[in-house]
Amino acid sequence: MKGLLLALQFLTILPVRVPGRVSSRDVGRSTAFFPLAGLLKGGLLLLAYAALGPVMPIEVVSAILLAVSVLVNGGFHLDGLADTFDALASGKPLKERLDIMKDGTAGPAGITAIVLVLLLKYVLILETLSAGATAYLVLFPTAGAWSTVIGVFHGRSARSDGLGHLLIKESGAAEFAASAFLATAVFVSSGYLSPPPSLTASALLVAGIYLFTLILVRFFSSRFNGITGDNLGAVCELNEVFFLILAVALRGG
Repeated sequence: MKGLLLALQFLTILPVRVPGRVSSRDVGRSTAFFPLAGLLKGGLLLLAYAALGPVMPIEVVSAILLAVSVLVNGGFHLDGLADTFDALASGKPLKERLDIMKDGTAGPAGITAIVLVLLLKYVLILETLSAGATAYLVLFPTAGAWSTVIGVFHGRSARSDGLGHLLIKESGAAEFAASAFLATAVFVSSGYLSPPPSLTASALLVAGIYLFTLILVRFFSSRFNGITGDNLGAVCELNEVFFLILAVALRGG
């Protein structure tokens, strides 16, 4: 239970209190439950759609769902996305690129990355709702959260401190396997939503997220001599967009 509460604490702004002392190993174990935190985010999107869809234009509903998806985690991952792209665009030596990601100020590259990601998400959510594919409202946040665990498992830390370092150091094969099981269970359970993705589509989506995350981890590692917590935030945001693009393509949208 502590691992789940920590996962919710890391990935959402819900007022979750974790009882007792939290060890570094507890932090590592929490990655096993990241897909459930993504599922909760997706569930909130589905509830918002159920409440607003019948009474508002679909364009307005899509914009509200986008806002909800950002607010649920306080823009935490968008901040990592911005810091990552500011560092990539700086052209500075490695140490200075890592320092840029510690700076709380977003530069032009970071702001551009946020705007493009949000614009793409809006268009893709609108397309998803237009097709009546509500299952993907639940699945894309789950996929994004799980991609973070993939990044933690396959990446090496670019720093000797920070949350990213702690997650990579304290998470292992057991947490990765548990997260993969939970993510798969969410995808299988999405068959109860309407219209559900086919088995083939689900397999392609899972494989796509896995491979895309490996590409991102390899790319960020080549630029930062490892990955950081900010990079993991970027991995999550980019995978949510990639998942929706792939889902729309598989539906023939």
